[in-house]
Amino acid sequence: KARYVNKLVNMNVFADDTGLEIGTTEANNISDYGGGATATYGIGINGQNAPKIENNSVTSGTGSGAVYGINVAAACDGSLILNANYISDITGGSGILYGIFAESGGNRSIYSNQIFNLNGAGTVYGLYWATNPISPSGDIYKNNVYNLTSTSSSGPVRGIYIDGGTTVNVYNNFVSDLKMPAGNAAEPITGIHVNAGTSVRLFYNTIFLNATSSGINFGSI
Repeated sequence: KARYVNKLVNMNVFADDTGLEIGTTEANNISDYGGGATATYGIGINGQNAPKIENNSVTSGTGSGAVYGINVAAACDGSLILNANYISDITGGSGILYGIFAESGGNRSIYSNQIFNLNGAGTVYGLYWATNPISPSGDIYKNNVYNLTSTSSSGPVRGIYIDGGTTVNVYNNFVSDLKMPAGNAAEPITGIHVNAGTSVRLFYNTIFLNATSSGINFGSI
């Protein structure tokens, strides 16, 4: 079967649509994007129903504001699939840096994504599961999240972050090599962080943390 790859600088889709697919049949190679002080996205979607984002490579993004590898904004609804995306070598400034930010989709499947080499001077998230405007259910599994670094003293650095949901299953993920060399804060590094949720179930995940810091108040979970 033929495999097609589109090389793009960035991809933002904001018009209302149903069944949007990005990379499902033709993979995208998105690189060298951003560079400004406003929010920047490798792939950003809004106003979509039941989108699928699969098989994309998002690399070499930069910015001093918020920087996203993949952003699924709040106006999307229906189911959401994020599968087999390769997100790496993204550099942020003091703004928040996200590998994947999933804010909407009632039933979500986020799996088999590679997220690594994210470096920022503020908060760094590998995979962020958010809840706006609904409380979703779904699964996060078989993702590989590693080599995330913040040069900030307060950070934090989060491998996988769950900020709510009805039933969220998090399993068979691998999280490792999270770093804050100047970290000096309570819980500056967490492999999987559950901030909120009705029923969040964690099982069969592998988390390896071996970070050190020059800060006095430092630890990892």
